[in-house]
Amino acid sequence: MIVPDIYFEEYWGVLNAEEDGGTYCSYAYEDENGYVLHRFIKRPTSIIDGTFDILSPTGFSGPVILNVRKGREMDLIRGYDKDFQNYCDLNGIVAEYIRFSPWINNQQDFKDIYELKHHACTIGIDLQNNFFDLEFTSQTRRVVRRAEKSGVQIEFDFNCQTITEFYKLYTDMFEKKMKGESDNYDIFSERYIRDLATQCKNHIFLINALVDNRRISSQLCLHSDNYLHGYLCGSDPDFSKYNAHSLITYKACEWGKNNHKTAYHLGAARTEGIYNYKMHFTRKGVYDFYVGYKIRSRDLYNQLIALKGKINDSYFPAYRG
Repeated sequence: MIVPDIYFEEYWGVLNAEEDGGTYCSYAYEDENGYVLHRFIKRPTSIIDGTFDILSPTGFSGPVILNVRKGREMDLIRGYDKDFQNYCDLNGIVAEYIRFSPWINNQQDFKDIYELKHHACTIGIDLQNNFFDLEFTSQTRRVVRRAEKSGVQIEFDFNCQTITEFYKLYTDMFEKKMKGESDNYDIFSERYIRDLATQCKNHIFLINALVDNRRISSQLCLHSDNYLHGYLCGSDPDFSKYNAHSLITYKACEWGKNNHKTAYHLGAARTEGIYNYKMHFTRKGVYDFYVGYKIRSRDLYNQLIALKGKINDSYFPAYRG
């Protein structure tokens, strides 16, 4: 079965299930109109025994149409929703929280089922053209050339042998450079990073920047048939004058283009500074990221809220706020 991106893969769901505090599940619906796949993590509510809620694994996925007869999309979606409601009733599933894919835009197919909310923007670089001249700003092109001339060396690590050094750069970056902003980000454990390198084998690599044989910046990349993702990065702020990460981004794009990827995704931009930095690499690559909500059992949902007592109305599901 061919899925549209790495975040829809079974091994990705299994890898992230423990990190998200639940159990990986895969649901498929098929009728004469087509085929829908929905992979998610089921978490116990820990309030009423036998009740659960579900969410998409870390990243961007959600239910996705993998095959449909032309003109029968709505019939397929209605059939899926009815069947999945029955699945939820049988399995004690109270609510869903979906992180839809910004580049596949699968939220459009399911907009009549889920309540949608624009959550953030994520930034991407079109690799189907001359990205260096047509996507990068003139300032960024100068920074990349300057980094090369200053002696920054680039190293590709396709076996993730430098994963320990990557993790140190990753954590140091939050402790030094992004102090005060870390509350906006999930900092992954070293065990998760090591599991990532193992479970995503052949779909993951590191790009390292070195100065005088010292690794000063690193990017952990994931890739599928069509997309390259800059999933996590780390840099030593003491070497920021070298602009090594800009050179890494250029080399990642070069690799992606040479390996027939259509886009390189730089990730979300949760602060104005990060947004402005990432937009130096693209002219028009802003993707809208939507999340979806659905209460599958209103009675149980209200019971959970009543038992929880104090809640955060801005959080979903509210009994977890």
